[in-house]
Amino acid sequence: MLHLASSVALRVHRHFAQRARYGGRAPLSLSTWRWRNFSAVSRTGWIAAPFLAAHAALMRLVPLWIDGNSSQVGLEYLAHGFWQGRWGKWICGAFYVGFVGVASHHIVYGLASYWKVPPQRKRKLLGAATVGTAALWLGGLSRVVVQSGRVEGYLGRHYDHFYQVFFRRV
Repeated sequence: MLHLASSVALRVHRHFAQRARYGGRAPLSLSTWRWRNFSAVSRTGWIAAPFLAAHAALMRLVPLWIDGNSSQVGLEYLAHGFWQGRWGKWICGAFYVGFVGVASHHIVYGLASYWKVPPQRKRKLLGAATVGTAALWLGGLSRVVVQSGRVEGYLGRHYDHFYQVFFRRV
């Protein structure tokens, strides 16, 4: 959340700096709010924001709202969601593949920019690092999902209630 807030604050600061530099209004070609002027790292960060918001709402806000805390929520709860209904594993799978892919790109290329990796090394090395990061992340997630399966009993019914509240409200 802090990372996203600082991104917005930095963009607002740059917007006002450009307004001061160009006498009240920056040319459209230089606008800080124009999608074309965003860097690739910024674009992937903004694309990942809705995925992150949905993930945070499902994993933290719904349990907080219903139970008053999210102490019973872990990877077992996440895995339980993959086994919801006939289409659950496909919808959740597509959601998490998209989320992990975009987030991996944002993290790897953002770190490379922060560490000032030379441009001649960036293309192949960072592409491989992004794919490797996403593969490790999804491999670990899929292992947990397959091993955990659907949770039965009281806890399974409780998790079902969380998912019903989330999908009814969203």
